[in-house]
Amino acid sequence: MKIEGFANTTTKEGGYLVRVDGQPLALGPSLRLRKHSPTGFCWGYAGSGPAQLSLALLLAAGVPADDALQLYQLFKARHVAGWPNGRDFCVELDVQAWALGAMAAKRAAETTPGF
Repeated sequence: MKIEGFANTTTKEGGYLVRVDGQPLALGPSLRLRKHSPTGFCWGYAGSGPAQLSLALLLAAGVPADDALQLYQLFKARHVAGWPNGRDFCVELDVQAWALGAMAAKRAAETTPGF
């Protein structure tokens, strides 16, 4: 998926505009699961706006809600927190494949004796 963030364009809620494959990313679905940032999305640090964006991106990629809730903080740390704070960005990222791999690794670690 192509993810674009626009640091000079805010949404009606007050966060930055994020587009996924050319379409604005909706805030509502992620807020219904976890309210980190009711004012919207941000990136480039490890705070509430990036957490909300991470959860929204996982959901937009079709990751089931239960899995998204388990993975969004890791996704934030691995990806969203590293995008340029206060600047526009554009990345191509297979979020669904990343989530499948992360869930497989998590399940393997939970079922491995001695861990």
